[in-house]
Amino acid sequence: MYSHFHHDITLSTTFRTKVIAKEHIYIEDVQDSALLIDELKGRIPLILGGGSNYLFVNENPDLLVSITNSSLSIVDENKDCITIDIGASYNWHELVLFCLAHGWYGLENLSLIPGTIGAAPIQNIGAYGRDISEFVISVSGFDINTGKHQIYTHSECQFSYRSSYFKTYLKSSFLITSVRLQLYKNPLIKADYPDVQKALDDSHIKNPTPKEISDIIIHIRHTKLPDPNQIGNAGSFFKNPSITEEVYHSLVKQYPELPSYPQGDGTVKISAAWLIDSCGWKGFREHDIGVHNKQALVLVNYGNGKAIDIYHLSMKIQESINNTYGIFLEPEVNIIL
Repeated sequence: MYSHFHHDITLSTTFRTKVIAKEHIYIEDVQDSALLIDELKGRIPLILGGGSNYLFVNENPDLLVSITNSSLSIVDENKDCITIDIGASYNWHELVLFCLAHGWYGLENLSLIPGTIGAAPIQNIGAYGRDISEFVISVSGFDINTGKHQIYTHSECQFSYRSSYFKTYLKSSFLITSVRLQLYKNPLIKADYPDVQKALDDSHIKNPTPKEISDIIIHIRHTKLPDPNQIGNAGSFFKNPSITEEVYHSLVKQYPELPSYPQGDGTVKISAAWLIDSCGWKGFREHDIGVHNKQALVLVNYGNGKAIDIYHLSMKIQESINNTYGIFLEPEVNIIL
């Protein structure tokens, strides 16, 4: 089995807090990964990708498993679209840029999201009006419970807002080895998100190309979000909550400026960032942890902050929003207690 076994290894996560795993297994040979069952000896591992969506309150997790497959191959191609299979450890943003350079379109709005392709369907990553679920054909991986390889079709992935079958039912039991995407050879422009439209207007771009969409979104993210290489963070800490239309109409009478996005199913998604900002948390700082001063959804570690303190701050924000609006903010980040 071509794997590396590390003991007491310091982990690198984008929150930049101290994490030392007792054991970390790297799977190199996907075909031999069934042998992992013998190594686990019944233990339940935490499956880790790029560490971009985790807060390790438990600084010493027992057992981590990661895949190191960064292959990319063309599965099918015609004049309109292309189907590619990508190894789980392929860097997400590098994949977006690679596809753009080859004229394979659709992922532009997801530019500069940190992490790996293997983690992307778990969280159903999304930004600026697009979700990865729009492009997923299937997800392949290794079931730790059965020791078998399995392929999940798009419908079997059970995608929902920032969630999937892998995040719910299969949490910590399915090691994604590759993801199959269908992309398009004709531009698939989606530029109706307010921040994107404003940036395009400011740049006097009326008919943007996919590359221009990507460049605009990279610029927006650089402007609004802290670079995790400079300031520890995991991007959006909370999900945008969905509420019933009845609750929304009641709220909007009191708060007419509340940003909202009707979902067409009797629910309305509202802005978690606005809720947090309106309760005075934006820019909050206590020692080395806080809430970013340009994006209220982002909790940050300015240097030597501890995960437990970031966790406690998140709970204070949840309590504040719940007391003010009667709305519970669900974390988007995976919190390891």
